[in-house]
Amino acid sequence: MPRKPIDSFKAALAPESSHIRFGRVAIPISLICCVWGLIMVGGVGVIANYQWRPAPSGQTPERWPNSASIASPAGKPVLLMFLHPHCPCSRASLAELTRLMAQVRGKATIQLLFFASEQFEQPAGECPLWKKAITIPDVQVDRDIDGVLARQFGAYSSGKVLLYDRTGQLQFAGGITAGRGHGGDNPGARAIVGALNGQRVLQRSYPVFGCPISAISDEEKGPVR
Repeated sequence: MPRKPIDSFKAALAPESSHIRFGRVAIPISLICCVWGLIMVGGVGVIANYQWRPAPSGQTPERWPNSASIASPAGKPVLLMFLHPHCPCSRASLAELTRLMAQVRGKATIQLLFFASEQFEQPAGECPLWKKAITIPDVQVDRDIDGVLARQFGAYSSGKVLLYDRTGQLQFAGGITAGRGHGGDNPGARAIVGALNGQRVLQRSYPVFGCPISAISDEEKGPVR
């Protein structure tokens, strides 16, 4: 009487056996464990590399660009955050912005700029990230058509934050999350809070962890003044 499949499998895994048999082939259990371990370690490494790998930053102008279509600082600092409406990493950026605002309430004009394009099947205004943004008190939410402002300010990754003082001088450029989609205390957020509270801040940049805002060629990567 032929063995049932389950009987064959039990035999292959018998305690006295140091191999697993697949037909006529016997593979050492130790080898299988080693291969499985390498696969697991490699997978974790790939995920970790993605989560903590900074996104392309771009060169941000030290002074507010004269050609910018949005109002320059007028006696009050301005904080800009550039976002891609379909970037899942930027949910954490919005959460950190909300936390940050509680510590600097009313000390800066805050504007969120969403990349918008006619090529999107879902308009920016219909995306969950936009709908979340418009619920945050005391912020202005606008569309950045075809990423024109992102180019002018050197913001090529979603979640990049720029802080200009009341004279139009750049105080900070970078991200405010600890990693892709990871909230919590981080040097970027601390630098902004410190600057707006009148403290002397030495850190003026921090990596951005977000998706590309748009396809910008290397020739175009440079601030427009």
